[in-house]
Amino acid sequence: MGKKIRTAIIGYGQMGQIHEAILREIEEVELVALCDINPKLAERATDLDFFEDDRSLYEKVELDVVHICLPQYLHYQALRQATAAGVHALCADPMALNPLELQRISDLSEKYPHLRIASLLPQRHELAFQALRKFLTAEDNGALLGMRLNVSAHCERKDFEDCPWKGLVSTAGGGVLVSHGHAVLDQMLRIAGPCERLLGKCINLLDYPIEVEDTCAARLYFPSGTRALLNLTLADPVASETDILLYYPDVIYRLLGGSIYRSERSGDRWTAFEAIYEDGLCDGRERFRMGLDLSMRRFYTALRMKTDDYYHVEDVFPVCQLIDRIYYSSRYNTLVVPVKQNNPAYGV
Repeated sequence: MGKKIRTAIIGYGQMGQIHEAILREIEEVELVALCDINPKLAERATDLDFFEDDRSLYEKVELDVVHICLPQYLHYQALRQATAAGVHALCADPMALNPLELQRISDLSEKYPHLRIASLLPQRHELAFQALRKFLTAEDNGALLGMRLNVSAHCERKDFEDCPWKGLVSTAGGGVLVSHGHAVLDQMLRIAGPCERLLGKCINLLDYPIEVEDTCAARLYFPSGTRALLNLTLADPVASETDILLYYPDVIYRLLGGSIYRSERSGDRWTAFEAIYEDGLCDGRERFRMGLDLSMRRFYTALRMKTDDYYHVEDVFPVCQLIDRIYYSSRYNTLVVPVKQNNPAYGV
């Protein structure tokens, strides 16, 4: 094997540590350094160089790639530093606070065309989601009539007290719609195609002292006639798996966690849901980690083979703009038309 790809991680919190564990398993990667403002974290990985600021990192270490695992309000500045230093960057999701900031990141890609600025989008690599798309393309189910997407999470007051930035619009970009909506909305668009219009509402059901919403609902309409209902909340007493239902004239598919179920019309009734796929993974954390693993390997393969087969900034725009439109609809209580995106990756 040729020269290994020298890599560092900026932001060594929970997400950075997940990235570290995966990178240590990728053969073509040599993880050489970590960067975090908390010097105590250096004790977790004594075999790596540790820096408390990225300027020192770039000055003292020769790097090919840096992983940005910081809170999202720091992503743009970290990407600016990386590209100015001539280093490829892989950024944790969500990549940007809003479409305006995402455009600024896109401008960086144009300014440094020889460098790769990549997103991860691990939800696209979930085994059950990929299996569902294969079922949908292999079978003639007729028109997709409707979708229902539910994400019920549990969040304690302490979660916001420990990370105050998560409760502020200026630093988090939003609440549950940003933290939990990105993945499921991307999956929705991959199945149904671009959204035509929507009506959304963001509220707070918890009495936490935060600016961002803890609950969001939206009704989405598609050119094909498909309609979707999105429900997101951090106020569930007990967290549950992401639950997606797809309604066809005579078939209903249900993606629940890592399992796919199928129900068929029988006269004027529906049969009980029957399991048709299981990914064999333990829980959502394991699914998320596997998605990250596969996405990272895709990026490093593209880097080594000098191809463009990785997730570009442009791949993030449709969901980022859709989230922005849901916030606008909620704020002004109006039906809105999302920005049109001609992205061939969307729609089965």
